[in-house]
Amino acid sequence: MLDFPLKTGVLAEIRGKKEGPTVALRADIDALPILEETHLPFASKVPGKMHACGHDFHTAAILGAARLLKEQEDAIEGTVKIVFQPSEENGGGAERTLETGALDDVQAIFGMHNKPDLPVGTIGITDGPLMAGVDRFEIELKAWARMPRHRKRALIHSSSRHMLLQLSKRL
Repeated sequence: MLDFPLKTGVLAEIRGKKEGPTVALRADIDALPILEETHLPFASKVPGKMHACGHDFHTAAILGAARLLKEQEDAIEGTVKIVFQPSEENGGGAERTLETGALDDVQAIFGMHNKPDLPVGTIGITDGPLMAGVDRFEIELKAWARMPRHRKRALIHSSSRHMLLQLSKRL
């Protein structure tokens, strides 16, 4: 474990016995502001906090990778930093992590995120950002209808806008 000057977040380092590059494996660790109602034995014990996006899986997977790397430490050429990054969901976590300077010597970061739309057993790799944005916005739809039959149109129009937004997220 290394000193990591963030309120939350963990940084560890596995230094190989041979010289080589420094790379990082990154997982997000934050919970979402959702009341968990799954009643599963591993459900969140904190009301209003839930690992609904796979962050518990991300953490477990990177911990597993760290354990395997530690077991092979003598064969590693270089250094592997293990980064448990906070604040992915509410934004700014990556920037604050980089601002610490703890990753200044890293030549490449491998960010891990589950992607349920890929077939089981498939690994997706891309150059550059992927799933790397948090945006929050509100849309207010106003409709004027003095006759009941027109109020239905306002509901249909607002519903269609919602459906278009859902579709645009998949493009």
